[in-house]
Amino acid sequence: MAEHLSQSELDYPFKLLEYFNGFRVSKVIFSACELGVFDLLLKAPEPVSAQHVAQELSCSEDGMERLLDALVGIEILEVETKDGTALYSSSDVANLYLAEGSGKSLHDMIMYQSQTIYPLWNNMADAVREGKNQNEKTFGLPSEISSKLCTDQRRRC
Repeated sequence: MAEHLSQSELDYPFKLLEYFNGFRVSKVIFSACELGVFDLLLKAPEPVSAQHVAQELSCSEDGMERLLDALVGIEILEVETKDGTALYSSSDVANLYLAEGSGKSLHDMIMYQSQTIYPLWNNMADAVREGKNQNEKTFGLPSEISSKLCTDQRRRC
């Protein structure tokens, strides 16, 4: 049964764990877009502290520091330490694709994924069991209305 697996795959299922944890990366990016982190950093003339970002965006300092560190961990933000304080700045990728003000911004698509697609996928097991879309369960909209909205949304893209 396991004859097609390498020794490293038999020892530890790295690929499966990468898949299991993929939603966390998405939520980190979704949350940063929703909160305006990338726009703030794009406009900042120099790297800024988590305290500054939290204050500007009306967030908890601890929560913001965790979010910024997660973004550094997935190489979307950069960090440097000055006098014991972590200072954060955007990467070129974040400035180009994640800040709302960029001409190549994916911000609107990311927000759509975060606010529409992601919640629907939370009900995937029910969709498979029932064989129908989960718009009513997810958004409280009757299926015929949400189907029309989805069709109209796709035409705009």
